[in-house]
Amino acid sequence: MGKGNLRIIIAILALLAGLMKLFIYLNTPEQMEFHTTEAGRYVDGGNLYIQMGQYDRAIEDYDQAIRLEPKNAVGYYDRGLAYFGLEQDQRAIEDFDQAISLDPNYTAAYKYLGNAYAELEQYKRAIQDYDQAIHLRPEDHDAYNGRGAAYAKLKQYERAIQDYDQAVSLDPKPAETYDNRGNAYVALKQYERAIQDYDQAISLDSNDADTYLHRGMAYKKLKQNDRARQDFDRARQLEKTVDTLQ
Repeated sequence: MGKGNLRIIIAILALLAGLMKLFIYLNTPEQMEFHTTEAGRYVDGGNLYIQMGQYDRAIEDYDQAIRLEPKNAVGYYDRGLAYFGLEQDQRAIEDFDQAISLDPNYTAAYKYLGNAYAELEQYKRAIQDYDQAIHLRPEDHDAYNGRGAAYAKLKQYERAIQDYDQAVSLDPKPAETYDNRGNAYVALKQYERAIQDYDQAISLDSNDADTYLHRGMAYKKLKQNDRARQDFDRARQLEKTVDTLQ
């Protein structure tokens, strides 16, 4: 198969995955009563632009939605997501804050507020927002994963592992959670436990170069140099593949 055809297939799969996420998103309680209005139709357009990675165009549509319905939290939350995608974290925080001021029970806004503060390396503040997201929706595995990552940045690895454990119990499918928990075990020098998590992460996503790199480092700590070398080689192969497709 040529590289051009491979790129097309990957793009189609990414678009289909994005549309599925958008369908789920548009059927959340906050969105269901909103996206049938004129303002909601601008939000729908913005959401489609986000799925295509066109964050600036998305913001233009969200601006229109907010102009039409300035008291609706959804427009601010969605615009915050677009700013977050542009790595304009402070502007994202302002929009998430506004969404919360209009709807104090907006769970997703608290979670992404935590994500934005984590990007700004304000981990203690991020944990406060993850706490609130979990209080409002204790079955949200992403909030536990995010809070676990924030605890890990603060070198509170046992607390991080507790959150990763909870995230896995709620949803055992995301490979990222196992990789994160493996990193926490490495920090605690529990390399065998870490490798078990990296194994699970790779079984769920065998194309993540970082996980192979992390597992290779754990093998190296155990002086299993042949296995470490195999993982490092695999990580390099995956990185080259990504570079080729870009």
